[in-house]
Amino acid sequence: MIEEKQKVVIVSAFGRGNWLAAEIQSTLGCEVHLVDVTDSLGRWTPEDWEGPFGLFQTGKLSLTQNARLDEEDYADAVEEGFCVWTKSGPLDLRGSHSNYLLEKRNIGAEVQEYLSDDGQISEKTKTELKKNIMNLPFAQSWLACLAHSIAGSSYVSSIKAMSKNQPLSIFSPFSVRRASRRGVEKSWDWVRSRRVKVYSKAKVKDIFIEGSSIRSVEIESDWSGVLPADQVIWALNGLETRRLGRKFEELLFSNAVSEPDWVWLRYRIDLACPSHLQESLPMKFVLIEDLALPWTHANMQLVQKTSMRDSYDLWVRIPSGHRFQKKYIEDTAKEILEILKARLPGSEPAVVDYPQDYLYDEATLGPSRFVVYNDDRLNQIKRKNYSNIHHDSTDLCDSMDWVGQFSHQNRVFEFIKSWKTEVDRKIEKQKAKERESV
Repeated sequence: MIEEKQKVVIVSAFGRGNWLAAEIQSTLGCEVHLVDVTDSLGRWTPEDWEGPFGLFQTGKLSLTQNARLDEEDYADAVEEGFCVWTKSGPLDLRGSHSNYLLEKRNIGAEVQEYLSDDGQISEKTKTELKKNIMNLPFAQSWLACLAHSIAGSSYVSSIKAMSKNQPLSIFSPFSVRRASRRGVEKSWDWVRSRRVKVYSKAKVKDIFIEGSSIRSVEIESDWSGVLPADQVIWALNGLETRRLGRKFEELLFSNAVSEPDWVWLRYRIDLACPSHLQESLPMKFVLIEDLALPWTHANMQLVQKTSMRDSYDLWVRIPSGHRFQKKYIEDTAKEILEILKARLPGSEPAVVDYPQDYLYDEATLGPSRFVVYNDDRLNQIKRKNYSNIHHDSTDLCDSMDWVGQFSHQNRVFEFIKSWKTEVDRKIEKQKAKERESV
């Protein structure tokens, strides 16, 4: 006997599963349980939850995906759009002088069309554009390489970056989301308004497996007990799964989870500038000291103005092995400040807060929020193939920004939709037999 109300359990953190939970419940009519284990994954601030990539408002996002973001926290539009500041000068992609700057920097029409993709050009055209751009000299293709590199979960050298990941749609309208703990509560309220059962501040106690399927998940929260599951969405990466307990790593992964090769660190910088410099700085920009050097360490900085005057968050991508080395973090800070002083004469940059990784050890802080693997290491991560589990984490996304995360979730949703369609077909067939037997 097939139950008519199918149950989907989503184990999530940092708001990753919110849209999927709401969409599955409201569109497919399943009974959805969202288990949020953020509190089990270490001490992080909302700014770290949100990450360094910003929000590209493209046609790739659905109405409900936009609603999920809008219901959480407000966003500040970056009037200039995506901005890159190299030694050759600033390049913004939506300002009044953008066309002139693109021509001056020898960024051709093919690169612009490729990076303007919001889902309107065909895959064939996109593939042809990509092939042509990869044959260009680096001086002409670097912007496309950068769009592939910044938010990628797979790291390759800048000149080869187009071989991996999906590019950010950097010509799209761009904004900065102001993450807050109040926003997290509002997002849960939005999910609940879609009739999803939300278990906040939860702990996963056990996973029960029968044959090749996960049958239920035991949790501890305001409500504690066992959640039966017809389908499970596991929105945690390997290191986050290990954080819940080694037994979950062994249950869900075929081999030991690999440590990442790179992580993103966030510094809080006080950037006191003369008023004319302050007004000329975009709300968010990518600062690259030398395009020819690797886009890591202090050489590439993602800089974002906070809601406080003179205060900026600044992210850098560093080797994972240096994550908790205080001297390395201090030395990187010195390099950052020297670069900012040179780029902004008259400014007095100072570190207000070092990264969380400087203040806390791994036991307290937990896995880094946005991890990056060298390509060969990413391929070593092997998940067990239970018949009813769907993995959804940033290391599976073609890019780790919101568009990339939602793109992967669209694929997960289509799997659930196909399964639900087949279940409904079986239920209807079963009912037809019952009617015939009466």
